[in-house]
Amino acid sequence: MDKQVILNAYETLRDTLETVDVNELKKMYSRKELEALQQEIYNVEIRSLAYEIGEAAKEMKLEEFPELLGVHRYPELKEASFLTEEQQVEMDRFLGDLRPNRHYIHGIHLKLKESHNPEKQAALETFLLEKGIAERRHHVECPHCGDSYLSGAINDEEKGKVEEFLRTKEEALESFFMDTVDSGCDECFYEADDPYRLEKLPFKTRLLLVKQADRTLQNL
Repeated sequence: MDKQVILNAYETLRDTLETVDVNELKKMYSRKELEALQQEIYNVEIRSLAYEIGEAAKEMKLEEFPELLGVHRYPELKEASFLTEEQQVEMDRFLGDLRPNRHYIHGIHLKLKESHNPEKQAALETFLLEKGIAERRHHVECPHCGDSYLSGAINDEEKGKVEEFLRTKEEALESFFMDTVDSGCDECFYEADDPYRLEKLPFKTRLLLVKQADRTLQNL
């Protein structure tokens, strides 16, 4: 069938629906009749042709570029020899769905389908850091309740400065510490002691995706 015939049919349906005045229907029919009409419209199965065409185009693209079935968004993953090929592809898809500098990398063990293999998870986290795909971000946790953060996300260098101040009480770092770490918790209303009396604070560490995915093939 010619594609213009399909487009004309959809445009005709659109134009017909545009002529329907719901306020006029309220004058013509009772509430029960309108409710019945609503259900009858729901019961009319309209083919989702746009979706079907999209799926057909995807199949054709995979036939044209079979590389899309493998690792292509983050090609570095091919170097992760400790992962199976299936795991490499799954991680490539998983990371490709995240937004760099916005999304943290959670649930790696679920994507690896190996919940009882912390060694492999640790190896993957190290790999992502070494390849520049991810970076660590830390939050100072409330030492009292552990349910709230006393800081925003800070990088490794900033975490090191916080820890150095707690260890050395160096005056040059006091301003940075005070600007970075809140003195109170909004959840449990914990109030920190004089920072010069603090010796240690807990941190929550996560991996932040920072590298953009290669979407060359996807954009073809």
